[in-house]
Amino acid sequence: TGGPGAAHAVCPRLTPVSAVRIMQLASNKRATLLDRLRSAIDKISAERWAEAIAEPRLPCQHRAMSWDFLIDWRASLEAAVGREVAQTLNSYQIVGDKNLSGEWQGDGGRDWTACLPWCVRHIAARSSSLSLVETIVLAAELSGDSGLLADSSGRPYFGTTTIFVSYSWAASFSNLLAALDAAGAASAGFMWVDIFAVGQCRHTAHASECNVDDVGAFESVIGTAEATYLWSRPWHDPVTFHRVWCLFEALKTVDLGKQLQLIMSPDEADGLRNALTTRFDDILQVISSVDAAKADATCPSDKELIFSMIEDRAGGMLAFNADLISALRRWLLEESQASLERLR
Repeated sequence: TGGPGAAHAVCPRLTPVSAVRIMQLASNKRATLLDRLRSAIDKISAERWAEAIAEPRLPCQHRAMSWDFLIDWRASLEAAVGREVAQTLNSYQIVGDKNLSGEWQGDGGRDWTACLPWCVRHIAARSSSLSLVETIVLAAELSGDSGLLADSSGRPYFGTTTIFVSYSWAASFSNLLAALDAAGAASAGFMWVDIFAVGQCRHTAHASECNVDDVGAFESVIGTAEATYLWSRPWHDPVTFHRVWCLFEALKTVDLGKQLQLIMSPDEADGLRNALTTRFDDILQVISSVDAAKADATCPSDKELIFSMIEDRAGGMLAFNADLISALRRWLLEESQASLERLR
């Protein structure tokens, strides 16, 4: 679900409740989720970690996270790097693939020491070498701090996937949260976001194997979910339409009979709604021009893998494009009808 592209530094709008919660959590320097997790990790010996990761892993589809977890993690990032910097962070930086200047680092995940201490890869590599969700679950179990598993109201952070989130890693985390918020994420159940649900370490053979296994489980996660949210920015030419992973995830959603929904931050949604009444044909043209053959991926091997899966599908690339465009047109029609209803 990743890919290159310009990260947006503009702070997107969140609902008043979400914005207030983020500000409250960010101002609490004493007990952010990240601080408590690192404290728990420090109490657990390497031997106990080794014993824990020898046990069967938490299945990928059960590593989805609540809206409150996402908000609490963002608050942890704001406490770690400051609110202004946190607003610009994208998934490459949160995982640790890139530094704060946007430069590649860490030899493709094989050198986790290049990552800053708050990066997902750094946290996991010095503990479980698994996904961040699994790391938190194991840290809670081994340290006895069950508070790591729930928000301040006792609602669980993790559960079975309700929503699969497909997006570009170049998207700012703040904009992704704004899009999820606008889509009603607070009441959507558990969302599967790959930077937290997939093992991001590759510094050992075991860590690399876990990463490969997790990436291979995407289809089963989509099959478990009720819907896929496809992040869309800018609305008139979404970056995700040019990312081969995102297009593949979108079509898998359709093939499995699940709901495909485009999500966007409020400012993008406003632009789309305004254009629906004046530039509908232009929007339809953007959707109709989707071509997976022209899409790209950060890793050439990923592109080769997905293209081979597309060609193995009945009808190959042509059918893939036709079926995906059909699904996107259905979404556009539904969105247009909803916009007309709002105008009445």
